[in-house]
Amino acid sequence: MNTIEIQRGNIYLATLTFTDKSVTPNVPYDLTGKTIRFTVKKNSDHREDDDEALITKDWSSHTTPLSGITVLDLTAIQTAVPLGDYKADFKIDGICTETIPCTVVRVITTR
Repeated sequence: MNTIEIQRGNIYLATLTFTDKSVTPNVPYDLTGKTIRFTVKKNSDHREDDDEALITKDWSSHTTPLSGITVLDLTAIQTAVPLGDYKADFKIDGICTETIPCTVVRVITTR
C-alpha cells in the first residue's frame, strides 16, 4: 500500500491482505482470532499509545482470515477529521505491522 486517501466525511472501505513477510515467499498471515487496530495520527505524534489518534478502528471479524483478507470500513463520522497529511498504521494484536502515509482530502463532486 502506498498512500491511503480518505475523503473527509465519506464512508471509506478497503479490502486488505496481510502477509507474513518473515518467510520467503511471503504467505498469507492467518487472521483467525486476531484483532486489528487502524489509526490515523498527526505526523508529529510519536507516542506509543493511540490516545491522540484522529481515527481509531478496531475489528476482529475478517472476510477470509486464513488467507489474511479483511475489510477496513470507516463511517462518515469517523472520517470527519481536518483535511491534511497524516500517518496511518495497522496493529495486529497490538504489534504494529506497517506505517503508511495517509491524506484526508475534500470531497469533490462533479455535475
